[in-house]
Amino acid sequence: MKEKGVRPHIKEWEKGRPWKNLQGPGAGFLKDQSGVILIVVLWIVAILSVFILGLGRRASVDLALTQYQREKFKAGHTAIAGIVYAMACIRKDSLAPETRIFDTLYQRGVKLDENQAVEDLFSQVSSGDGYFEIRHWEGGEDGAAERVFGFEDEESKINVNLLSPQNYKVLSALITYFGFEEDAADVIASAVIDWKDSDDNTFNAPYGAERDFYQHLGPPRDCKNYPFESVEEMRLVRGMTDEIFKKIKPYITVYPSSGRFQVNLETAPRPVLTALARAVAGNQTNTEKEDADGVVEKILQNRLGEDGRAATADDRIFDINQLSLNTEERIVALMMYQNMARTSDYFRVSVNGFSGPGGALSKIEAVVSRSNLSILYWKRHEPFARAEE
Repeated sequence: MKEKGVRPHIKEWEKGRPWKNLQGPGAGFLKDQSGVILIVVLWIVAILSVFILGLGRRASVDLALTQYQREKFKAGHTAIAGIVYAMACIRKDSLAPETRIFDTLYQRGVKLDENQAVEDLFSQVSSGDGYFEIRHWEGGEDGAAERVFGFEDEESKINVNLLSPQNYKVLSALITYFGFEEDAADVIASAVIDWKDSDDNTFNAPYGAERDFYQHLGPPRDCKNYPFESVEEMRLVRGMTDEIFKKIKPYITVYPSSGRFQVNLETAPRPVLTALARAVAGNQTNTEKEDADGVVEKILQNRLGEDGRAATADDRIFDINQLSLNTEERIVALMMYQNMARTSDYFRVSVNGFSGPGGALSKIEAVVSRSNLSILYWKRHEPFARAEE
């Protein structure tokens, strides 16, 4: 018996079988489209899921970039703190009478306390949440580069701004030290004189180069006739190649831009000492290349001190009377001594600033003048994402 007032399809719904025996207008359409509706719903859910996952990933990337920018900012300011710290060390050394009178590999622009090593001053120096290190790479005796804590002194290098017609052969000797032809070396050294002098007269023709030579290059350029402002400017000089520049770059400088040509024999590396010695050997001193090389070897051995290691407390300073020199070697040594600097006044400071363990790294390189602590050169290298050097 039918319940009065209740429609049949409502009864079927209540029994849990809403689609069976469904009657009325549109019942057939709903039955036919139910599968399509389910598929559409599933697609919508899938698309929304992908969209939500994309938003989450984008938010994660944005967060990581923000964190990196913050770490990079911290590392940059930590590196700046390292430059200020270096300037304070140089000033302290300048005020100490016992160390101000000379600079050696052991104490180069710094004053060390008793039993203190350079690494103690410049390794992992705390600054806020991060730390910095002051170190650079130097060529070892075996030709491989080694990491050294502390400063580089520009007086340990050959200053191209202070070369003259009387001593330009020092640069020639440095170039030939690395195996390049003597004619190629003389072209570069002579062209350096012309590049920085104020006249248009070619020096040591046909090796030098003035405006006429550079104007015929493609593209043409002028001869500067003014001191070098950076070492990289040497690339513009006649005869310079990428291969030669790469070899000599660590051993040349442009600081200071004027003054007397001098080299600190206490800190100069083997290539510079050899160039100085070979430049004065020959007919003018009645000596040979072998005499020059012998002097260099004895200087380097004497410098090591009793422990046979460089940059330690017992390093000896240059003293001709302490070297066992024959007559010819002594002549070469005396000629080198005429261009010797006992102290260094310009220091290259390379700082690595770290935002913290595993954080960003920022590098700053600067040249600091001892006299007034002014910064003559400044370069910020691109920071890196992690601090593992």
